[in-house]
Amino acid sequence: MAHTLRSLSTDKIVKKVDGFRAHINSIKIVDGFNIRTDDDELREHIAGIAGAIAAGLPIPPLEVWVNPDSGDMELVDGHCRLQGYRLWAESNPDFDGWVSVAKFEGTPAQRKARTVSSNSQLKLKPIELGRAYLALRDEHGMSRLEIAGEVGRSPAHVDQMLLLAGAQAEVTAAVESGQISATEAVKLVRGHGQDSAAELERRKEAAKDAGKDKVTAKVAPVKKASAPSRPKVDFVVSCASVLVTHCERNADLLASIEAISADPAGRGQCVQVDAELLNDLISAVREMRQANKPLDADKQMDLIGGQE
Repeated sequence: MAHTLRSLSTDKIVKKVDGFRAHINSIKIVDGFNIRTDDDELREHIAGIAGAIAAGLPIPPLEVWVNPDSGDMELVDGHCRLQGYRLWAESNPDFDGWVSVAKFEGTPAQRKARTVSSNSQLKLKPIELGRAYLALRDEHGMSRLEIAGEVGRSPAHVDQMLLLAGAQAEVTAAVESGQISATEAVKLVRGHGQDSAAELERRKEAAKDAGKDKVTAKVAPVKKASAPSRPKVDFVVSCASVLVTHCERNADLLASIEAISADPAGRGQCVQVDAELLNDLISAVREMRQANKPLDADKQMDLIGGQE
């Protein structure tokens, strides 16, 4: 039997009045689903919800998804409200624990995206948004455009939050502690990549010398990253040229690559590439590393077969 809120009300696990009501101990919080950072601001917000409950103010229903196989009620939206109810219950033994719930219907990705689109009381922080977008991209296979459409934000915003969430730990920690704004951190990561943490330390020292606690563009300007040298660029082009030429000459391989790329579920799928080609390419790369220069024209022609 497929479980629903209505079937659970029949089993006396939830109560139906004008809407559905469920006991707070029956609502399951899925590990890793709540993307908020446990900090003073969050705890203060939860305490405020408990105060609103005490004052008899209206509290929106918790949104839950009922697992049709197990009957578990999984919380989709309202993590702070649930914690507020539990905080209220600790000091009020007369509270029966029954709260209003509303059903949420949607895919796992849509349930995850709801944590972003529904937060109107306590805004999600940039790092928290980035965590949600990373989950939608990596766990649910959504593209940046699909994420943007689902949460009602621009693709550029999604790109920035993904970049921030994927930054080095030192950078994300600095954003969460308020040492640098999310906007400045995105610029930092975009300009310095894996060297972002070192550049952040330089800028923090510059801000400190200026008597400031926070890194800003004014007190600690970004040090522009040097452009890659021409030999490095040529090195990459040489490798890419050999591999791309090989793929273009294998119609079946190219068709497989294009089909997988066009499929939203194609993330993580593999294609077969000739082992001899890869061995030649690995040997060429090692040769270029030792010589610190790109392949010469003759070597490139040897690897791609010299055919047009």
